[in-house]
Amino acid sequence: MFGKVALIILCLLATLSCGRREWKKFRSDDGGFTVDMPGKPEVAVHKNQTGAGPIALRTFRVTLENGAVVYMVAYNDYQQAMISSAKPDAILDSVVLGAVEKKRQKIKFQGPTQLRSFPGRDLQANVKGGWEYTSRFFLVGARLYQVSVVNEPGRASAEDKHKFLDSFDLLQDKK
Repeated sequence: MFGKVALIILCLLATLSCGRREWKKFRSDDGGFTVDMPGKPEVAVHKNQTGAGPIALRTFRVTLENGAVVYMVAYNDYQQAMISSAKPDAILDSVVLGAVEKKRQKIKFQGPTQLRSFPGRDLQANVKGGWEYTSRFFLVGARLYQVSVVNEPGRASAEDKHKFLDSFDLLQDKK
């Protein structure tokens, strides 16, 4: 009797753990942040010409389910002269507007947030093909962080999205 119960419990535990991923704390000393990710991120640098001048965008990305789910942290540094001549809220509003226009998104939610004392924006939207785009933007000095989950509809749980987004934090020397 106890053997059958133990076998059933073991089977249930094995079934429950099959769909779960092992989340690990990722630390970027150069980026000045930590975040929990469901795998080891691919790191890349993309150089872009923007209205604010040339920008090097550094990305840390974990792609799951054959591209159906992407967890990403990205950051770039603005020129100090640009930051000092603009208000943080205006910069963040411009960033969100640029993200929305670039991807032709249908906004589900947009609003202010913060990371410690640093201003930020929350954005939830649907993009081409109904894909879900959930992102947080934070302006920390002259550095802009973007913490995002992009997924096919229903392929990333709300729990996993929150786990990822809420785990983002600055290293002690950046706080």
